[in-house]
Amino acid sequence: MTMKGAAIGMLAGGLLALVGISLTSFSDLKWFHLDAFWAAHPLFRILCEQPAIWTVPLAILLMIVVSKLTKKEVPPDIRMKMLVLHAPEKLGLKQEYIQEHQAH
Repeated sequence: MTMKGAAIGMLAGGLLALVGISLTSFSDLKWFHLDAFWAAHPLFRILCEQPAIWTVPLAILLMIVVSKLTKKEVPPDIRMKMLVLHAPEKLGLKQEYIQEHQAH
């Protein structure tokens, strides 16, 4: 997973969910007059009321596709970085990693 892939997936999924919820909420408040549309297309209403049904899979798909397209941007030492981030402090990996990269 690249940073761009994660960011684009989360941003797209979040914005689409916000649009769906906003449409139903504003329609209920009578800010938008969509009652006839909702009556003719009840599935769209359900999908807008429950956006996680489709926005989460779409966000994950976008994360995967964009990450595959931007995989050259992943640093070569990513495995060490992830180990340093997730290993217990007692192992002292963080200090070793910092010293190793200051020498370069």
